Amino acid sequence: MYYQLFKAIIRVAGNANVTPYNVDKTFWLIGSGYFYDDHAIGSNGRVGRYKQDFIEFALSRISQDQ
Repeated sequence: MYYQLFKAIIRVAGNANVTPYNVDKTFWLIGSGYFYDDHAIGSNGRVGRYKQDFIEFALSRISQDQ
């Protein structure tokens, strides 16, 4: 399972022309809701978690592509 996730992150990074680190960090920021490097966003960098919304969005897009 972890290997498949690792390969998917690499594939997304390649499609977006960014590093796998950037993709992983973006997913982490979405899941955590804490944009600690930008205190102008939300309440001192905290915007709340959008993990479930992101999962539902991603799953709907994945099922459209198949």
